[in-house]
Amino acid sequence: LQTLDSLWKEHLAAMDYLRQGIHLRGYAQKDPKQEYKRESFSMFAAMLESLKYEVISTLSKVQVRMPEEVEELEQQRRM
Repeated sequence: LQTLDSLWKEHLAAMDYLRQGIHLRGYAQKDPKQEYKRESFSMFAAMLESLKYEVISTLSKVQVRMPEEVEELEQQRRM
């Protein structure tokens, strides 16, 4: 969830940056609204790919332990 939150904040900041400069596309004879839609979709897809990568990376590092191992580790920490 922390990864999603972080990537979402970055995405919103990037979208704001895109929104601020999209009007310049009109000088290049391009429809700013269509360009905004195209680029924002591309940015969203990139964010989803980053999310997939980060989640898979995090989950691959998870260590599942048996209840006995957890109790043993807790006892060691108390000492």
